[in-house]
Amino acid sequence: MIVTFKNADRDYATWLEHHPNGYVLNPREGGQQPMLHRAGCIHIEHGDDYRITERVKVCSDHRADVEAWARENGHGQVVPCSDCRFES
Repeated sequence: MIVTFKNADRDYATWLEHHPNGYVLNPREGGQQPMLHRAGCIHIEHGDDYRITERVKVCSDHRADVEAWARENGHGQVVPCSDCRFES
């Protein structure tokens, strides 16, 4: 199941807390490939002092779901974050 967050930082923070093994996709603008993160990655942290979901976050417990979302929405292949721990 895919969950998207846009301008919903509290809901996004709650999702991260309840899905520590989940995946978060950052779709990018300008033709750049979207970045895929694990839910615990430091690059996708939330905070009270800035709006992390000003740009949409696509989340799921399953990597295949977010990769399919990227393809189906014209974003192409995802790029795994180099700081996240991904299995081959």
